[in-house]
Amino acid sequence: MLVGDAADFFDPFTGQGIYSALRGAELAAAAVIDTLTTGASLGAYARARRREFTGKWLLERVIALGIGWPALAERVVGRLARRADLADLLVRATGNCVPARSVLAPHVLARLLW
Repeated sequence: MLVGDAADFFDPFTGQGIYSALRGAELAAAAVIDTLTTGASLGAYARARRREFTGKWLLERVIALGIGWPALAERVVGRLARRADLADLLVRATGNCVPARSVLAPHVLARLLW
C-alpha cells in the first residue's frame, strides 16, 4: 500500500502532496482495518483512492496543460484577474476546500476561457 508521494506524482504548482498523503493514509487505515476484521480485499483501497482523487488528478493535468501553453495561460490568468469569483473557486479547489469537480464543470471551464 502506497500513500502520498510514494503513490502518485504531485505537481508542485498545485501543492497537493500533503493533503493527498494525509487523506491517503486515512483511506489506507480504513482499508487495513476492514481487511483485518472482515477479510475484505485491499482492492477497496485502490477504488477509494480513485474515487477520492480522480477529480484532483484531472484538475492537476488541466493546470499543467495551461502552464505549458503560454497563450492559454495568459488568457486564463487574465480571466482570473477580472473574475475574483473564478480565482477564488480555483484556489479553493486546489486547496481542497471544495471538490475539484466544481472547477472541472464545463460551464466553469468555459468561463475561464471566454
